[in-house]
Amino acid sequence: MKIKELKRTVNTSWSPAGHYPSMIVTGSAAQQVDANFSSNSYLELYALNLGDSSPDLELKSSIQTQHKFQKLVWSGSGVIVGGCDGGLLEFYSADNLLNKENEPLVGSTSKHNGNVSALDINPYQKNLLASGASDSEIFIWDLNNTSQPMAPGNRSQPYDHVQGLAWNQQVQHILGSTFATRCLVWDLRKNEPIMKLSDSQFRTRWRSLAWHPAVATQLCIASEDDQAPVIQLWDLRLAASPLVTLEGHEKGALSLSWSRHDHDLLLSGGKDGRILAWNPNNTKPGGELTVEVSRQSAWVFDVSWSPREPGLLSAAAFDQSLAVHTLLHTGTQHNMSASSQSNIMESFGGADSFAALPVVQQSAPPPTAAAQPTRAPRWLKRPSRAKFAFGGKLVTFERCPQEEGPQKLVYISQVVSEPEIVEKACEMDAVIALTLSQEPGAAEKLAEYCREKGDAATDQHERYTWFFLRANFMSSFRSEVLNLLGFKQDEIPSKFKSQVGAEARAPDIAALSRGESTETEAELSTDTSTDLSDAQTLIERKLASVDLEPTVANVVIPNGEDTTSMICRALVCGNLEEAVELCLEAKRIADALIIASLGSQELLYKVQKYHLNKTASDPVSLVSGSLLRSKWDTLIQAASPNSWRETLAALVTHCEEESLAHYCELLGGRLSQEAEAALREAGALCYVCAARGDALAARARRRAARDVGALARAAELALLARAAAAARARPAGGALEALLGEYGARLAAQGCLRSALAALHGAGTELGQRLEVALGMRPRHSAQVLGKMEDGRALQILAVRIRNEDAKRLVHEFHCNTPDRTEPRPRRWYPRVDVSHFPPDVVEPWGSSHGELSRSPHSPGDAVATPPPVTP
Repeated sequence: MKIKELKRTVNTSWSPAGHYPSMIVTGSAAQQVDANFSSNSYLELYALNLGDSSPDLELKSSIQTQHKFQKLVWSGSGVIVGGCDGGLLEFYSADNLLNKENEPLVGSTSKHNGNVSALDINPYQKNLLASGASDSEIFIWDLNNTSQPMAPGNRSQPYDHVQGLAWNQQVQHILGSTFATRCLVWDLRKNEPIMKLSDSQFRTRWRSLAWHPAVATQLCIASEDDQAPVIQLWDLRLAASPLVTLEGHEKGALSLSWSRHDHDLLLSGGKDGRILAWNPNNTKPGGELTVEVSRQSAWVFDVSWSPREPGLLSAAAFDQSLAVHTLLHTGTQHNMSASSQSNIMESFGGADSFAALPVVQQSAPPPTAAAQPTRAPRWLKRPSRAKFAFGGKLVTFERCPQEEGPQKLVYISQVVSEPEIVEKACEMDAVIALTLSQEPGAAEKLAEYCREKGDAATDQHERYTWFFLRANFMSSFRSEVLNLLGFKQDEIPSKFKSQVGAEARAPDIAALSRGESTETEAELSTDTSTDLSDAQTLIERKLASVDLEPTVANVVIPNGEDTTSMICRALVCGNLEEAVELCLEAKRIADALIIASLGSQELLYKVQKYHLNKTASDPVSLVSGSLLRSKWDTLIQAASPNSWRETLAALVTHCEEESLAHYCELLGGRLSQEAEAALREAGALCYVCAARGDALAARARRRAARDVGALARAAELALLARAAAAARARPAGGALEALLGEYGARLAAQGCLRSALAALHGAGTELGQRLEVALGMRPRHSAQVLGKMEDGRALQILAVRIRNEDAKRLVHEFHCNTPDRTEPRPRRWYPRVDVSHFPPDVVEPWGSSHGELSRSPHSPGDAVATPPPVTP
């Protein structure tokens, strides 16, 4: 479609591809007159101004010249070269023409004989110009020094006018030239023609030529003979005859232009006024006509693609018009511009003596209507495409326009956006292997690993976490935790000495001493059962030094109304409960406990409970009461958070293995709610002691929400916590699996599929199944999915439509293992088989294998291909 126009008969040239914005230089065409019959000649620069809806080009600069032009070219070095009559070449500076400060004409020469109608700029050396004129003259010019041109070789015989010149687009020293009856290809290194092309079958008269932008040995030549209006594609390797002949013009073809943006688009303009776009790479007879761009009444003598803007082309015709067309636009054609109409009126003396133009009734659509191209141009196609796949894979392809033939290379690359987690993956694989190992020494290796990590840690809390985690893999777990909490058994004797007196009790306490330990703080270990036996021995020795049967005499047992008399009377009468109640009222707690011990256990428990309730705020009563009841909830809730060490030590010392995790988790939960960071970190240590990796993982997951490295560290702790839970026969917990699932997903996204699957071991998640499929450990379609289809007919249909052999085998196994159903099925019930969850590459079209099935094993006489219609 035409989007811009200029009502002048001009020769044109586009600005180079590197020039922005795109412009067109026009020069008055030689041997032509304009609308007002003026013989003046102009060289003008026009901007496209595509943002303006007006059909007129925007004039940027205009100068009057002495000569009209046979041909114009705009070099990449900024020089506009015009070929004129009489062998004249003129050189203009495009910058001077635009700035209007200096003289635009920078040089001229008259080395040629006759009209200079063929010009072309070398695409590789922007300063090299080829020019052709009469008598087979071809010169090569250096635009930096135009004083002495070079001839590519001896002039071709017989002498003839040079119709066209074109440099090869791939080899910079190859030049093509056309004469009326032949086409010569020159090698400038040899200074001679290396190929002569001619066609004896057609009465061709060559005019224009164009080289293939990508194939160095192919070129198209246009014939201007009306009896043979053809365009031929030649290959110099098969020069006996053309590869393909494009037949579409009704009269001779005058101009050719091969698109640099799409090698399948060749533009031609001819005497029939048609502008055609071809696909010269299609070798079918007659050629492939892609689209008819325009049709008009006058000859189109020059067509050219824009080197910068894909889809834009210029066309100059002998009806005093220069038009800019777009290949894809399908809007309404512009009418003649107002400026063009005014020029015509001025040429004929004004509009007063003219009647209004009659309305012409047209029975056919206007000939200027442009059809859509039969295919999309290459510049509209995706130059590249990328898609992410499972496992962090990036699948890409890209078109290389300089390469010949279809591009079939697909690149699969691994995208690593989190290198920290990838670097940690190898170390994590070793940890996972240890946690899953069933070897006898696996626990010791994990304990040693935790010790190494603790020694390397710089943060105090992280160091404690590793050492507490290490204790979970040791047989002396309780004593290790007590040592870490600061309750070292070797320090107990010295503390007793300072409290009760070293001199009087040194012989008795000496038995508690175990000697000097050679282990580190984190490796200290004691046996609490031995400590208790030593304590009992100490008590026995103390009691042995006391006279339990002292010599007393003349003790009067009172028989009055006072409390002591009443207690004695109750004891004498054997009423122990009343004696206990009287002792409690008199606050004689020791006597009440002694008397209650003589009665039932229930009575003793009541006295103990009474005493503990009265002294609930006393720390000794708080701890002893919890020990008495074997319930530690009160201690956890009543003790100060700052006393978490003592509370945790009491739990580790006295709680049974089944209840230890519960109470440690309660203590950790309470500490986690505190505002002080140190107390929250202590809560994490309680979770470690409880071997509750889920709570530890949940806390670590919150801390690692925005830190990839922290996520890897949290996953490492979670894996070890899971191993500790398994070693102590405790469940890992859902939050732990959630953290490992997130870590596995991050690993899978980085391409570490095996590490991700190892992290998800035993989770049974969808991600784990996808990893197994990706690693080839399981078929793509599981029997569980196929097992949901109960009908044998549906299974057979599915087996026909699936090419995957594993899936077919699963269908067969399911069918063989399904017992025959003897009960009749309703004939109107036909299950619908949903195969949407199968990828397209394993599903065949229905018609390709529909006829392979004829009968169902459950209904031998029924065809499954066409079920009967549903009847009411």
